[in-house]
This record gives sequence, C-alpha cells and structure tokens, in this order.
Amino acid sequence: MCERVGQLVRLVALVLLLIGTSHLDGGTVVLAADFRAPNYNPTLELREFATLEDYSEATGQDRNSVQVGYDVFVNVPALDARDVSMLQAVYDADDLDFRVRPGSAAVDRGLVLPTVTDGFTGSAPDLGALEVGVAAPHYGPRP
Repeated sequence: MCERVGQLVRLVALVLLLIGTSHLDGGTVVLAADFRAPNYNPTLELREFATLEDYSEATGQDRNSVQVGYDVFVNVPALDARDVSMLQAVYDADDLDFRVRPGSAAVDRGLVLPTVTDGFTGSAPDLGALEVGVAAPHYGPRP
C-alpha cells in the first residue's frame, strides 16, 4: 500500500512539476524532476536541449509542436520581457496585424477539424485565428 501511495505521489509531483517548470528559454528546454515518495528530498535535474526537435526526441513530448516567434505575424512587434517599462504597455489594436505572414512557419501547420477549420486556403489550416489570404472577419456594426 505504501509503495502505491509513493507511486501516486511521484506521478502527481511529476505532472505538476512538468506543467510548472517546462519552458522554452531562448531555444533551450529546461526540465526538472526527481520526486520519489513522501519525505524524500528531491534533487533537481537540469536538462538542456538546443532545439525543440532535440527535446521532442529525448522526451517524447511536443512531437506535434511548432516553434514560432513574433516574425510569423504580419505586424506584431516582439515583446522584450526584460524591459519592465513595456510589460504593461497599452497598444492600439489598429497598429497591429495578427494575420500570419505568408511563408512563415505557421502556414499550413494546423490540424483539420471538420466544421471548425473549414475554409483553409493551403494544404492544411494555418496556426492562429486568421488564415493567410482570407479577409479578416468584421465584428460589430456594419458601416
């Protein structure tokens, strides 16, 4: 019984740890894990991967993920989270264009979901809300 409780604690701790500490940091994936059982003093293991592909191969995770940056959008400036003065800046939506840039890594990388992603223009839906080559939807009153 005690062993089964220990296994359950390890599983829950690992899931919480992976959810809380898995992240991409400048192209490096960082993971920490090593929870054994109650009253166990865990050690943290730092694993670094040069690319998302290396991480996926080593861990079996994120096999369908696509790493993208701000450059996939037509006009969305990159946010530098180290610049505290810009973290809560208010932007004018008219100055931004969240459509996917033609030829970017997000084009044709989505999953076909009947009645949800209908109307895509390439070999598959694009990642994001707006399909390349399709007019943006109009919300609100019509002129």
